[in-house]
Amino acid sequence: MAGQRWRPADAEGRLVSGIVLLVLIGLGVAWVVTRGRQKMKLPVTGRHWLWIVIAVVVVLAIAYGASGHVSQH
Repeated sequence: MAGQRWRPADAEGRLVSGIVLLVLIGLGVAWVVTRGRQKMKLPVTGRHWLWIVIAVVVVLAIAYGASGHVSQH
């Protein structure tokens, strides 16, 4: 099994992988935004992180759903 790549076998596995990817992208964007806020001497709290991650995940999920790449199976 050394040459095989891991692939989710079913729809649930693909869904979980997609959600994890969205959250990681959201965390990356939140990190950049909070770093910018810190540089501007603005306060940064856990709520800022949370709302930025939620906003990024929702926007990307809506954009993906609207793109027509969603499988109907």
